[in-house]
Amino acid sequence: MLPTLLVFLAACSDDDFAAGGAMIELSVNPGTISVARGSSGTVNVILLRSVGFTNPVALSVAGLPTGITATIAPDELVGALATSVITTTVGNAVPTGNYPATVKATSSGVGEATVVFQISVP
Repeated sequence: MLPTLLVFLAACSDDDFAAGGAMIELSVNPGTISVARGSSGTVNVILLRSVGFTNPVALSVAGLPTGITATIAPDELVGALATSVITTTVGNAVPTGNYPATVKATSSGVGEATVVFQISVP
């Protein structure tokens, strides 16, 4: 049994043991939003945490092209299950197309979690 345990420990990184094996996961709903130029759309973000992990988790959005902005409310989450809303605004000069947006969750003691949603500009 000991050799198996040593192999398991050798295959794990230091991040796997951070904060007692704490982890966070993100999901979004819906995964794609259609937003006309000059309008806004919303995406719900759901944060799941491992049991016992209570550190605040900061949210941010990356990868938006010029002319598309996003605001997150709230931008810091606490609790075992928490939700936030991202409001995405598309400017009048944004070309028709599909644009990925990456939501990032960060906190001390865990690795970064990410999820991508699509913004469709008709």
